[in-house]
Amino acid sequence: FGVVVQSGHPEDSNLIPGAPSKPDVSNISRTSVTLSWKSSPNPGGSPTSYLIEAFSYTLGNRWVTLAEHVKTESYVLTNLKPGAVYLFMVRAMNVYGLSDPSPISDSVRTQDSSSTMQGVDHRHIQRELGDVVIHLHMPTVLSSSAVKVQWMVSSC
Repeated sequence: FGVVVQSGHPEDSNLIPGAPSKPDVSNISRTSVTLSWKSSPNPGGSPTSYLIEAFSYTLGNRWVTLAEHVKTESYVLTNLKPGAVYLFMVRAMNVYGLSDPSPISDSVRTQDSSSTMQGVDHRHIQRELGDVVIHLHMPTVLSSSAVKVQWMVSSC
């Protein structure tokens, strides 16, 4: 004769979501980046939200939670420090718990405050290239699917 005792959370780890994919970092500016990831294809509980953590020397040389309760698989992190190096990871959450962390993102450096926000001035490049002449040499057929093309660049 025995008594079955159940804890508040199930022992079945299949109800906890799997780790998300490695976060992809894009749209890097002075103070923000966009992270995107995919939920785990492995069997497990479906995530209801995500938690984003970052590591940087500017954060005290430790992992810090920057966003919680993220409902989408993409998120813009703001209020980052200009010219700082960051690493990011994502965890999936549901009522049964927190997933293992995703693989760590590639290291990313936010733009320095001295870099221009406008990026490339195309008019300046066009003026510089306005005095350039390109001399195309006769292409050489190498095979049925390859051609060798050579050219020479000179100033007017």
